[in-house]
Amino acid sequence: MPPSSKFAGVDFSELPVEHLTSELTISGQGFRCLRGEFVTYWRQGRIQRDIEARMSQCWILRCEDSLAGYITLLLRKTYLNLSKLIFRHSLCSLPTLLGSRLSQDK
Repeated sequence: MPPSSKFAGVDFSELPVEHLTSELTISGQGFRCLRGEFVTYWRQGRIQRDIEARMSQCWILRCEDSLAGYITLLLRKTYLNLSKLIFRHSLCSLPTLLGSRLSQDK
């Protein structure tokens, strides 16, 4: 008999997305992911520390009080990528630069 997932039959599109704050603590016990480093980041408290230091934002999905998934936006990555982009196009103003980037993505 194949192993059964605790999320079998769950429609993740129906779960509310919650913004993780320093006041909201989720243990993540039993959390698994195909990429093991994401489990390690959570279990070692790295995500919570980055939030408390205001270096990251995180949104989570919970199913029956179990962590089902999370996504983070890291300030240092966003800042570094934006800095490189501005440096490469230092003659452009930021709104012009962002506008040209957005039009290229269409």
